[in-house]
Amino acid sequence: DGITRKIYLYKVFSAADTKELGLMAVYQNGKTNEVKPFVLPGAGADRKAWDAYIDDLKYVGEKEPGLMSALTFVLSREMMIMMSGGADKTEDGSKKKEEYNFCFAPDAPITLADGSVRELADIEVGDAVMSYDAATKTTVPARVTRVDSHQGTFVLAGLWVEPLQPLTASQGSAPVSPLLLEATANHPVLTESGRKSLGSVAVGEVVYRFENARPIAYQVVKTEFATRTVSEVRNLVTERGAYLVSDVVVLDK
Repeated sequence: DGITRKIYLYKVFSAADTKELGLMAVYQNGKTNEVKPFVLPGAGADRKAWDAYIDDLKYVGEKEPGLMSALTFVLSREMMIMMSGGADKTEDGSKKKEEYNFCFAPDAPITLADGSVRELADIEVGDAVMSYDAATKTTVPARVTRVDSHQGTFVLAGLWVEPLQPLTASQGSAPVSPLLLEATANHPVLTESGRKSLGSVAVGEVVYRFENARPIAYQVVKTEFATRTVSEVRNLVTERGAYLVSDVVVLDK
C-alpha cells in the first residue's frame, strides 16, 4: 500500500541488577507517524505478562493494518539471526559494522583492582580490573575474560558530568571541573534509572563515579554527539559484566 512501517526493538533490563527482562517493540506508521509500543516478555516471565502481550497484539493489531505483518517479519528475522549464530553478518561472513558500536577509544582510562589506572590499549585478558556489584552497590575486583578490538573509523559521543552535590569552599576544596566520558553512542552505562546507551543519556540524568570506593552521583551537564573520531575502538568483557572508565561505571555490551 506504499506505507513505510518500522519496528524498533529495545532490550529491557532490571535497574537493580541489569538482568535482561525482555524486549520493547515500538511500531511506527510512516504515513501517520503514529507510534504503538509492545512489551515482549522474557522466557521466564509470568503467564500474566504473556496474556497481556497477546491482548495487545489482538486489540491493537485489529485497529492497525500492517502492524502484525511488520512485527512478524522483524521477529522472524531476529530469530533467524540467532539460529545462524547470534550475529548479523555481511556477505563475506564478517560481522556488520554496527556490531562494533559498543566500545571506547584505546586511551580510555581503566581503573584496575588495586586502584591504579591503565589505558584500555594496555589491558589484557586475565588482568584484574575494578568492577561493580549491583546488589551491594560497591566496587569489586573482576578478571577480564575477553578484549575486543576493531579497526575502522568510529565517532565517539561524550557525556560531561560533574558531582550532583558540588563541593564548596566550606568543604575545603575547589569546585570540580566537569569530567568527560567518551564512547561509541551505543555503549551501555549505568544510570540512576538503569542501563542506558551512552548516546541516549540526557542532560540532567545521573551516572555513578566511584571515589574512595564509594559511589558518588554525577549529573550530566552536557552531551556531545561527536567529540572526536578514532581509528580503533576496544571493549572489555569481565566476570561481573561491568568495569570503570574514568571511575564511571560502564557495562559490558
